[in-house]
Amino acid sequence: MNKKEILFPVALNEKRELCFAKDAPKGEKHYCTECKNEMVLRRSETGKRRAHFAHKKASEACYPETVLH
Repeated sequence: MNKKEILFPVALNEKRELCFAKDAPKGEKHYCTECKNEMVLRRSETGKRRAHFAHKKASEACYPETVLH
């Protein structure tokens, strides 16, 4: 499985609290639980794709598998 196939279901909000993509408010900043870099919330209003977070800038030092375990 490659990195692009793994979606980040959780991130940290601005208060450094864990939040799920399906519940996260749009317009707020979110950060990776592993590398702490800024993430972007990706959630369709129609529900056509699974809600997830993606790194704002690609990070080779961050492995999604770590977040999932």
